[in-house]
Amino acid sequence: MKHRHPQWAAPRSRLVQRQTRFNRFLAIAMVSMILGATVLLPLSAAARSLPPRVILSSNQSVIASSNAAATVQVPPSVVNRLRQALSKQTRIPAAKLKVVEAVPKTWTDGCFGLARSSEICTQALIKGWRVVLSSGSQRWICRTDQQGRVYRLES
Repeated sequence: MKHRHPQWAAPRSRLVQRQTRFNRFLAIAMVSMILGATVLLPLSAAARSLPPRVILSSNQSVIASSNAAATVQVPPSVVNRLRQALSKQTRIPAAKLKVVEAVPKTWTDGCFGLARSSEICTQALIKGWRVVLSSGSQRWICRTDQQGRVYRLES
């Protein structure tokens, strides 16, 4: 019977150890994905089944809510910034622009999902608002960040 030199046996055992570690890693990753999917999918489906509603109070502040327990108010600064920007663009007095609807949104990119063909957008989740403004005869749908600093109009 031939005996192998220990120097030749060592690399094979390291390879086996690496394969074992990698297989463990894959098994843990697969279990994590399965458990994550079973926990997160029902939660995301529940969130989709409750679309946010907008409630306009008598003083025209805008409140968006998905149910009675969770109510989110659009910051007045966001509404004012959008009114001012749209007023400059359309030459309609800001006071005549009323908020018809406001819904909190999480945009999938820095272009609020409205990228132009030649444009590169940051690939990050951006919390913000989808706000519908009206002058009575016209409507504009604005997508903005949480502070209303940057906005885009839907066409």
